[in-house]
Amino acid sequence: MHNFPRPTQERLYAQRSPVDEICPECGSATAVAEYRVLGEGGWWDVTKCQDCLYTVTKTRTPRLGSFTPVVPARTATGVGQRGE
Repeated sequence: MHNFPRPTQERLYAQRSPVDEICPECGSATAVAEYRVLGEGGWWDVTKCQDCLYTVTKTRTPRLGSFTPVVPARTATGVGQRGE
């Protein structure tokens, strides 16, 4: 069984990276940030205005998050296929 320590912070926050972009909704040039959110459709990478909460961009993340399965490379010549 795992024993993970309880967080010491009262609240946890997603790290938000500022973006050099102007919000098309309110015109703010300093409040646009990008970060990852969990919504009803899964995980999303979003760029949002922190003043008016307008969503500038929203892109679905990979289903498995940052996990990338190791898959043998396949080429047109068949190199890397099993049995060769």
